[in-house]
Amino acid sequence: MQAPSWVFVFSVALLGSVVLPDTARAYRPVVIVHGILDSALALFHLRNAILEAHPGTEVYMVAMFQDMKSAWPMWTQVLGFGNAIKNISDIHKDQGINIIGYSQGGLISRVCG
Repeated sequence: MQAPSWVFVFSVALLGSVVLPDTARAYRPVVIVHGILDSALALFHLRNAILEAHPGTEVYMVAMFQDMKSAWPMWTQVLGFGNAIKNISDIHKDQGINIIGYSQGGLISRVCG
């Protein structure tokens, strides 16, 4: 006699939630890029929230073109942020990274990422 199909689905769901080690639930590193007329420190609360919700996550705050320097030409910033993001990405090439860009930082991140 064959078991009903729901038994198989329940067993797989239960097994998947119990057997996975903590390392399988690790989060990708996060790169935070600030917006115009801002600095990396302005988004420190976001970094803290990420670390509180997902302890052990590596969070990078790119401290370039801060405050008035964030009004420099966008392509200059894209080249600078792009190099910084690539360096971080190269460190984590096996797992990848997540990028959070606030305001102008989002535009720059889309071009760099």
